[in-house]
Amino acid sequence: MSIEYGKHNAEICGHGLAMINDKLAVRISFDFGGESMDAMLFVTENSGHIAKAQLFRCGFDSDKTTLDTLAEQPMLLAGRRVDVNVKDYQGRQQVNILVDNPPTPELIARAQAILRGTTEPKAAVAAGVADDDDMP
Repeated sequence: MSIEYGKHNAEICGHGLAMINDKLAVRISFDFGGESMDAMLFVTENSGHIAKAQLFRCGFDSDKTTLDTLAEQPMLLAGRRVDVNVKDYQGRQQVNILVDNPPTPELIARAQAILRGTTEPKAAVAAGVADDDDMP
């Protein structure tokens, strides 16, 4: 039996730390009504901000608690419910923790520029989509 694709409110059933290809990953295990699946949160220079937001959604504040606590107390977050998305990734199921990140004005201007047929943010200013003050 596989877990249905899409959004779920899943329960955390455990967690830990792992090294994968010389990168630290936080493993969060979720229970989907008797079936479990792990989310791997990689903590790197490029993805650290994403992992921090996802851990916060799970009830872990990295500003107040150290990561080794997740390995020392593998049931610390157990029982908490989190919104996740199950999707296909390269032919296998993957679970991602959903976070609410409001879009920046720059991102909105770029998206609007794309919709208007250009990919240059400055062109969005020329097209009257964004103010010059909003551009980097």
